[in-house]
Amino acid sequence: MDVPSPIAARPHRPVSAGATLGRMKVAYSTPQRLILKETRKFMWGVIAGGMICSAIVYVGWMVYLKEFREHIPLKILCIPLAGPLVVTFGALFLYRHRIFDGKKQGIISRQLFWRPRFESKDAFKHVQVTIITPNAKRREMVEVRLDRPAKTGAPEVIGMLRTGKRQCLPLLAAADEISRLLDLPLKVTGDSVEGSPEVCRALEELERYKQMIKAAA
Repeated sequence: MDVPSPIAARPHRPVSAGATLGRMKVAYSTPQRLILKETRKFMWGVIAGGMICSAIVYVGWMVYLKEFREHIPLKILCIPLAGPLVVTFGALFLYRHRIFDGKKQGIISRQLFWRPRFESKDAFKHVQVTIITPNAKRREMVEVRLDRPAKTGAPEVIGMLRTGKRQCLPLLAAADEISRLLDLPLKVTGDSVEGSPEVCRALEELERYKQMIKAAA
C-alpha cells in the first residue's frame, strides 16, 4: 500500500478570494486548485500608459513627416506602432490566469488568444519564502517564488509584499497552498523584524516545513 507523503497529507487551507499578492490576486481557491489572475489596477495602468505613449509618439511622428524627406527610414515609419503594441500587451494580460493544479501536479498558464501552457511540478525544486531585510530605501519585504534547479531557468515569482502589513498574510497562505497542491517542499529563509504579530505567527507556522526540504533532498 502506498503511503502518502507528509506534504500531500496536509489539509487544504483556502486562500481568500480577491486577496492581492503583488501584481497578481487570488481568483479562487479549492482543495484541487489555486487560481491567480493579474490585478486590473496594474494592467489598466499599462493600457493608460500605452495610450499616452501613442499620443506623444503620433504627434512627434507627424511633426517629422511634415519635413519632406525623399527617403524615410523604416524604423521611423514603425514608431507609431509602439503605443498600440503597449496597449495590446496590457489588454492581453487582463485575461492572464495562472492555475496551480493539484490533480495534474503542475501549473497551467492561460492568456487571451494563446493556448494554455502546462508546466509540470518537476520543473521546480521547492517553494521559497524569503524575508528581504530592510535598508535605507526599502522596508522589510517577504517574497514567495518557485525555485528551479540550478541553470534550468529563472524562478517563478508569485509575489512580494511588505511584512509590516497584514495584506501579506494571503501571500504566505498562497505559498503554503502551492506547496501542498504541487507536493513541493517549502523553504523559509530569514527572520522578520518589522512584521506584524499576525505575519510573524504565519511565518512561524511555515517554519515547520523546513524539515521537508531535508526529507526531499
